[in-house]
Amino acid sequence: MANLYGPDDNFDLEDSHVIAAMIHKYVAAVENGDPQVTLWGTGEPSREFLYVDDAARALLLAAERYDSSDPVNIGNGVETKIRDLAETISALVGVEGEKVWDTSQPDGQPKRYLDVSAARERIGFEAEVDLRSGLERTIKSFRDLRVWQLAMDLVEGVYKLTRSFPKYETYGLSSQIQRAAVSVPSNIAEGHTREHTKEYLHHLSMAQASLAELDTQLELACRLNYLTVVQVGPTSEQVLSLGRQMYALRNALLKRLTSK
Repeated sequence: MANLYGPDDNFDLEDSHVIAAMIHKYVAAVENGDPQVTLWGTGEPSREFLYVDDAARALLLAAERYDSSDPVNIGNGVETKIRDLAETISALVGVEGEKVWDTSQPDGQPKRYLDVSAARERIGFEAEVDLRSGLERTIKSFRDLRVWQLAMDLVEGVYKLTRSFPKYETYGLSSQIQRAAVSVPSNIAEGHTREHTKEYLHHLSMAQASLAELDTQLELACRLNYLTVVQVGPTSEQVLSLGRQMYALRNALLKRLTSK
């Protein structure tokens, strides 16, 4: 089977595959405003990539139609250079910085490309998701997951902060801060499940509004001496970081909406 990729892949830079690793690097570069992105090798090797939904469909077809012990290659029949893959992901993510190829790192096998004619002839399989479409879905999945995880971390931190509030604020400022924090990942999650991009944007806007509300309430907590600037510092950094990433996600959604 060709190299698989798709939503909910392993995006850890330590042990992910090439597409997931590139997406992680490029998205992080946009969020952090990095002037360049460093990629391994020369970019000259080629690979064949198969979207995960196509792979699942191929397995079902094989189970239904194939009754031989002979191996059958499963892929999309398209050879892609790593350098071309990088250009496509860069364009889809919206990276403006320079791409640097670290030639001190290994390229790996020069070419990995399958003859998939047997799959077409014996089980009637042909890939339906082209590389660009598959990458768009995978990038969206990573951005959604990354923003949601950061929002969940923020909620956890906020609940720890508010434990020190006076008891008479249990149903006052403490409760308001907690509700604003919980609203952020909740709206991101709900928007992610919506069928239409406009609906997702609506919920993302609500999450951004809740984040602004939370930021104001944390400032108020400092003014009331419920928290010190030192105590609230890490959470304020989380708010800023999450705000930047939500802004990048919003721009990506708007770009997708206008390109339709």
